[in-house]
Amino acid sequence: MNLQEEISRIQSIMESMYVDEWGRLHYEEEKIIYPFKKISKFVDWFQQEYKDYAAKQGWAIFDSDTEVPNIKYKHEPDNKRWSYFQVQRLDNPAEDEALFGRLSDDMQADELAKKLGLVLDEFGVIIGWKDQLFI
Repeated sequence: MNLQEEISRIQSIMESMYVDEWGRLHYEEEKIIYPFKKISKFVDWFQQEYKDYAAKQGWAIFDSDTEVPNIKYKHEPDNKRWSYFQVQRLDNPAEDEALFGRLSDDMQADELAKKLGLVLDEFGVIIGWKDQLFI
């Protein structure tokens, strides 16, 4: 590769970089593809097996359209749904109080879900089960 090609490549990388609202630098091409369809099949199975158990503890899996995980993930090219499966505390949105159990926030829900075997990222997004990662 000659110098001009290398300069062109670096400019291309720099154009696709951006700074998020927290001041972190991101390169769009380095994002992980989030396999929503694959995880959807797992979530269907998980709901059949553990939905009642999780609800008694005060948490559930939601198909969430929050944009925060977009920092880390991009969706499959043919997937028009920009959403993620996240573990969240069951609460009353109007009053922000737990409906079941004694969970004070989503982080406690994440901890209970992890004890059951779900693999979650820092946003509570499901990325695996037991020792197997889906991404």
